[in-house]
Amino acid sequence: MNPIAITDQNGLDELKEFLQSNGLPSEDLDLEKIQTHSFLLYKNKEGELVGTGGVEFYGSSALIRSVAVDTLFRGSRYGQKIVDDLKLRTRHKGAASLFLLTETAPDFFSKAGFKKINRDQAPEELKSSSEFSHVCPSTAVCMRLDL
Repeated sequence: MNPIAITDQNGLDELKEFLQSNGLPSEDLDLEKIQTHSFLLYKNKEGELVGTGGVEFYGSSALIRSVAVDTLFRGSRYGQKIVDDLKLRTRHKGAASLFLLTETAPDFFSKAGFKKINRDQAPEELKSSSEFSHVCPSTAVCMRLDL
């Protein structure tokens, strides 16, 4: 699986289309955000888009988001490989903790080592992010992984 950093409008358009087709929010994503943080397209050897993932950095904490795997490739451990890659990238950037919000995949992320926490336990920097403030509903499960 080949991770490709998104750096231009074409990559952003491909990301947004993929997220929308998988029922994930993308309305807050723009070129500035994807260039400031780390958003990736994951493609297989044939060049097919297998999945996506992103990490937003806020001080010593980071927010994982936009993790999705194409329905054709689900059940093939691609999701786990994407999360492992994002965790590694987060460690390399020096973040101590990784957070996420999910409505549909708490069991998947639990298997990857994340623990459920109360949303108000997240760092203030993350609470001001678009993901926390308006993109994900208050009913989304908040999870944390210490790196």
